[in-house]
Amino acid sequence: MTGRKAPASTIFGGVVIAAVTLAAACTQILSARRPARTVALVGDTALAVLMLAGVGAFATGNAVVIVVTVALQGGAYGLAFGGSLRHLTAGIPAERRGAVMSMFYLLAYGALVTPTLLVGVGATVWADTTVFFVFSVLTALLCFSAVAVERVLERRRRRPEAVPAPSAAVREVNVAD
Repeated sequence: MTGRKAPASTIFGGVVIAAVTLAAACTQILSARRPARTVALVGDTALAVLMLAGVGAFATGNAVVIVVTVALQGGAYGLAFGGSLRHLTAGIPAERRGAVMSMFYLLAYGALVTPTLLVGVGATVWADTTVFFVFSVLTALLCFSAVAVERVLERRRRRPEAVPAPSAAVREVNVAD
């Protein structure tokens, strides 16, 4: 060791990552006894709002505001991810659970890697603030879309199926026929 101090940006980056991770883990633990669908919907909605709030937080340049906002985003992510995972697994038959979970994690990692790569490429072309703004808005739209889709699906599940009334023109069938 040379005795040099780590740059402030490295320490700040570590604090941000720790805040996101710890908040996500804590909200998953604290929400474990709540209905999975509700937790997922609350998490998606909160994450959408907090991603948009993050744009304002980063614009302030205030480290405390940024860390608090990022921690809240991490908490919302924990709710969204944990609730979605529990909601998914609740309806999977035991004999299919391994295959479904494998696909879920494949898609989940793809969903993390793809925007990370796109943001990295975008950062080589545009300013950080532009990339962060676009990423935040797109993330918020995806979260709001997930909530809207789940709400529509829930309405369809609740809608009673129409059963046609028997027609007067239908003649009774004789057992002997």
